[in-house]
Amino acid sequence: MARYRHSGLQCVPYAREVSHIELTGNAFLWWAEAAGRYERGNTPVEGAVLNFRAIGRMPLGHVAVVTGVINNRTILVTQANWVPGTITNDVTVQDVSPDNNWSEVEVELGDSSTWGAAYPTYGFIYDKPASATVIAANGQGNEVAEAPSVRPVNTEGPNRNLQ
Repeated sequence: MARYRHSGLQCVPYAREVSHIELTGNAFLWWAEAAGRYERGNTPVEGAVLNFRAIGRMPLGHVAVVTGVINNRTILVTQANWVPGTITNDVTVQDVSPDNNWSEVEVELGDSSTWGAAYPTYGFIYDKPASATVIAANGQGNEVAEAPSVRPVNTEGPNRNLQ
């Protein structure tokens, strides 16, 4: 497990350090920031980041790193600041979404086998490049490039005859 080395305990820098997913900004922005850079989905995988949506009692959203998959509806996570000022490890999270797609979860309260309220999520961000992204190595580091989307070219020019 990575050792946290930043001052001021927050979920975003902790998740970034533990998962190696290099995103910035508040947690609720991570899903959009990951688009085109990292694979995203609704299947839990160890090392992936579970991205919580912003809601009234959690206006900046939340991110937690998956440390284990118990079954297709139950995982373990490590996270910072869910309990203010602390890092909590191997916390049980269960999928309670009606479609079994991890769009809504409950988080275990301590070691009590008691569940908190349901929280909406975006899904999981995986530590692998998005399929349209190519990583090329050069002598000084890595460069990330994306191929531009193909747009149709109009081969018909305007009619400029002076008739």
